[in-house]
Amino acid sequence: MSSSKFSSGSIRIDGNGNAVGNGNRVTYVKKTIINNNNGSGSGDDGKGQDAGGALAILGFVGGAVALAALSFWFTRYSAVIYGTLIFFSFTNGAFGVMAALKQFYDDDYLEALRSFSLAAIALLTYLSVGTASDTMPTDLAEFSKIGTFNSFWCGLNLFGQQVASQHSIIGTFIMVPLAVLTGLQTWRSATLAMCDAEELPEWAQSVLESAAGWRQFIAICMICVLCVAGHSRAGDQFWKDHFNSRISFICPSK
Repeated sequence: MSSSKFSSGSIRIDGNGNAVGNGNRVTYVKKTIINNNNGSGSGDDGKGQDAGGALAILGFVGGAVALAALSFWFTRYSAVIYGTLIFFSFTNGAFGVMAALKQFYDDDYLEALRSFSLAAIALLTYLSVGTASDTMPTDLAEFSKIGTFNSFWCGLNLFGQQVASQHSIIGTFIMVPLAVLTGLQTWRSATLAMCDAEELPEWAQSVLESAAGWRQFIAICMICVLCVAGHSRAGDQFWKDHFNSRISFICPSK
C-alpha cells in the first residue's frame, strides 16, 4: 500500500501508483520519491556565508595586527626616518631650483616652470616632515624601544594609538613615496638642464620619461596635497574622528 506524507513546507511522496495533481492536471508517480522543500536555501549557500564571514573577521584581525606592527616600527625609528626625509626633501628642492634657473636661462620656460613646481613640492614636503617630527611625542618614541609591537600597542591609550597610527600611515604611504618620486623628478630635471637632449642616449631618455614623466608629476602634486593635509589641524581632527575607539581585541586579557 502506498503512503503519502505531508508536512509544513515539505512534501514527501513514495511508493507506486500515487496520483499528484490540483484537479486540473494529474501526474502518476511510479517508484519515485519527490521532495519539495519550500523556502529553504541550499547548504552550500550557508557554508559560503559562513566562509565569507570568517574571511572578513580574519582580514580585520590581520589588518589590526599589521597596523600595530607598522605603528611600532615606524615610531621606534621615527627620528631616523624623519631625518632622512628632511635631508632628501632639502636636496630635492636644491636640485629643482638649480635646474629651473638653468632652464630659464636657456629659454626652456615650460621645463623651468615644472622644475620650480618640483622645488615648491620639495619645500612643502620639508615643512610637512618637520611638522610631523615636531609633533611626534618623545615619550611615545621612547616607549616603542621597549618590548615588542604587541606590548607597545596594548600599552597605549586611545590618544597614543591615534598618534602612532597617524604618523606611521602618513609617513610610510605618503611621505616616503613623495620624497622618492620628487627625487626622480628633480634628478630628471637636473639631467636635462645640464645635458642637451641630443647628448643623452635614447635608452636614457626613455628611462627618464618612464620614471619621471608628466603622469608621475601629476601624481606627485596629488600626493603632496595629502602630505600637507595629513598633519594639519584638519587632518588631525579627521583622524581622531575616524579612529575614535581603542583597538584592544588583539591584546591579551588581563
